[in-house]
Amino acid sequence: MAFSTAGRLAVGQLDQDSRIHDRPVQMALFYTITQMLAWCLFAPFFYLLYDLRVYGRKNFLSAPKPLIIISNHISFLDGFLINVVAGFFSQNRPFRHMAVLRFKWPMLNALQRIGVIRFVYSLFGVFTVTPGLGIEKNLDMPRKILDERGTVVIYPEGSIVMGDHIMPFRKGAAALSIESNVPVLPISLRKGKRDFLRKKLYINIGEIIFPDNKKLEDLSSELYQSVNGLYIRSPHFWIYEHH
Repeated sequence: MAFSTAGRLAVGQLDQDSRIHDRPVQMALFYTITQMLAWCLFAPFFYLLYDLRVYGRKNFLSAPKPLIIISNHISFLDGFLINVVAGFFSQNRPFRHMAVLRFKWPMLNALQRIGVIRFVYSLFGVFTVTPGLGIEKNLDMPRKILDERGTVVIYPEGSIVMGDHIMPFRKGAAALSIESNVPVLPISLRKGKRDFLRKKLYINIGEIIFPDNKKLEDLSSELYQSVNGLYIRSPHFWIYEHH
């Protein structure tokens, strides 16, 4: 019986992730090094291109391991931005980002077809999930990462959102937190107005949220409300903290 395209992608990626998981210590070190190198490249890029306004960095610095990080999704570069905000010596590296291989934008799909996206993912420790495969199967790899006291980064909206709002969250992050009994660090990313040559970019890092035997619906709602609240109050956070 022939596999569907989604099935072939899922099986191929699961095989790849399984091979990587056979040598977790070596790969964790490799991803830590590549992400530190990426910090050196992207920190100047973001600070030159944007007027970065970071609030709540202390919450990142005090975050435990293992850890789940959630954030709204505003661009393909969000993973590099979170890597920069964490700081060069972050104890939470390597950040293992959850991603997909199918996109809304033709350019990204074209890059995926020629292998560029897969190469970037493999270089920085990104693992993929397949929409429609089911939450249980898609959470196999992040469970293993958390079992090894790693850090998983999830964008619960499920895709890049260009509008000035946050879409409803899917329940994968909440389910993973409850099953693994691992806390969640909420982050919001929001672009502001242009000031001379640079746009303001607000990064708000919230307080740790613990699963504490919460029901799936309740925790999922709490995670959404946390990120949405950080997002809505972004400019006010910066004004309050610095004036």
